[in-house]
Amino acid sequence: MNGKIKLDWRWTLIALLGLWVFAPLGFAHGGAEVSVYPTTVAPGETLFVKGGDINPNGPIALFLEGLKGRFRLGQVQGDEDGGFKTSVALPPDAPAGTYLLKAIGANGVSATFELVIAAGSSPVTREPREATDALMALDRAKSPRDWTIIGLVLGLSLLLGTWLIRPERGTPTPRGDERR
Repeated sequence: MNGKIKLDWRWTLIALLGLWVFAPLGFAHGGAEVSVYPTTVAPGETLFVKGGDINPNGPIALFLEGLKGRFRLGQVQGDEDGGFKTSVALPPDAPAGTYLLKAIGANGVSATFELVIAAGSSPVTREPREATDALMALDRAKSPRDWTIIGLVLGLSLLLGTWLIRPERGTPTPRGDERR
């Protein structure tokens, strides 16, 4: 080999796979967002909602959506940056389950946040607080099924990568003293 890299379809495929895997990371930050406190509530309790970059100086509708129903929680007005802070009462007849709180601006921009409505009259006893600018720590633990899928994808990637960089058939490989 004279120091030149032979570009063939394998290197092109490796580059395309790299772009496919890493390009979305550039889009992972910024944009519309919404958060809630507390993240586990009982039906009828108050939920504190904060959003940003949704609809500057325009209306923002708040919905609670899940497999067990969709509830309109109200509407707020976005500030000059498209943000808002508000509190809403959850419907007292909302069934227990996992829901998405959706904030949808009149301009079509939306953001979602997952929360849980727990069964019972008052499973969560928390003192109400105002929404703040502080970051909220989210526990995003992976289930065994998620880890299995991640392992399979990594294993397949390893096999594909090994297959892509293998030497072509018929190409002599240096042995022993022949490496010079």
